[in-house]
Amino acid sequence: MAIREARPGFHIVMRRAGLNTAAIVVIVATALNIFARGFGETFTVFLLPLQEEFGWLRARLTSIYSLHMFTIGVCSPIAGMIFDRFGPRVAYGCGVLSIGVGAIGASLATGVWQFYLWFGLVAGFGGAAVGIVCAAALVRRWVDQRLGTAMGIAYAGLGLGIMLLVPTAQLLIEQFGWRNAYRYIGTFVLLMLPLVLILPWGRYRAGDPEIMANAPVPATGSSGLGRLFRAMREVSFWGMFNVYFFTSLCVYVTNVQVVVFLVEKGFDPLFAASAFGIAGMLSIVGVISSGALTDRIGYLGAALITYAFTIGGIGALILVNAYPVVAVVVLYVLALGMFQGSRGPIVSTIASKVYGGIGYGAIFGAINLGMGIGASVGSWISGLLFDVTGGYTSGFICGMVFGLIALGQFVFIPALRRGSVERTKPL
Repeated sequence: MAIREARPGFHIVMRRAGLNTAAIVVIVATALNIFARGFGETFTVFLLPLQEEFGWLRARLTSIYSLHMFTIGVCSPIAGMIFDRFGPRVAYGCGVLSIGVGAIGASLATGVWQFYLWFGLVAGFGGAAVGIVCAAALVRRWVDQRLGTAMGIAYAGLGLGIMLLVPTAQLLIEQFGWRNAYRYIGTFVLLMLPLVLILPWGRYRAGDPEIMANAPVPATGSSGLGRLFRAMREVSFWGMFNVYFFTSLCVYVTNVQVVVFLVEKGFDPLFAASAFGIAGMLSIVGVISSGALTDRIGYLGAALITYAFTIGGIGALILVNAYPVVAVVVLYVLALGMFQGSRGPIVSTIASKVYGGIGYGAIFGAINLGMGIGASVGSWISGLLFDVTGGYTSGFICGMVFGLIALGQFVFIPALRRGSVERTKPL
């Protein structure tokens, strides 16, 4: 007999340690998300060493990161399909292997095409496979009510990755050089692979029986891929896609060069990397808070608050140009970091309510493609604007504009404004 929690919280059916399994699933998804985002963000501290060794223009350097993020986006639907078809053991195992091999390959690179291959393509696929697409699919199988909070916890892994790996990479570079830094990171990730493979993924994939029984069921004979094609005809799908796309433009036209920007303004490299990492740490609070906000004040209210902080944080970076002092950097860290990544739990909660069930991994992966494309284009624009203007202000202003466009999706699309679980009319 199923016993529900007496107080509001995660709506988890407590069948023979079902509650414990649900908690473990959220923890595992959060832990693996550390490497999905954290490894990619370490590129911000590799920019200067690579520029010093190879003498490449900034646009070329940021194009490496751009390809990495583009690959994450393009491979997100593929990762979702792998999860749907073969399960999380294969998806996560391939992802961890790819990140480790990609890092070691990058340590041997002598030309830009090798960075494109190892960091851009190989590690990019790994970031997609161990990232939020599979995490969201797992969490949705075990959590019903307070889903926004649970998604926020899973997304916190992204902030943990930035907080832990970016300063660590900076320390490794300072002590051993950039090649050994990549080599050590890759070796550590590969050592994790056996631990990932032995986890009881079959149990995690099965989900809570009652939640899975109530999941949206596709039409008879419909495949997960068929659900994806039908979802792509709906306004709600493209609204969520656009939120990810324009939010990523906003963040990555700004963030990819923040560490270099601070160093060029006279700050110590470790201080700059730590500021970036602390912003990532604060995003842990932000993503969990945004998930809780959706449960309490709705999706539009949560979006308004989070975008206000993000745009304000970018404004603080513009102030650093005029006032390069620690206090202004702290303002950036607090404002931008507080809700960095916070739109993820909002969108994934809406998506899981509308499209949960068979094929959800592929559908959410396709929505997540907007993030990858936006991050890719944003990081490339960041480098291009620097080469053209010789400064960072134009990129920061573009970031603020993109943030306003992303917010507009919540204002003008009813499904996002209400967080409606009703399917919207086809286009």
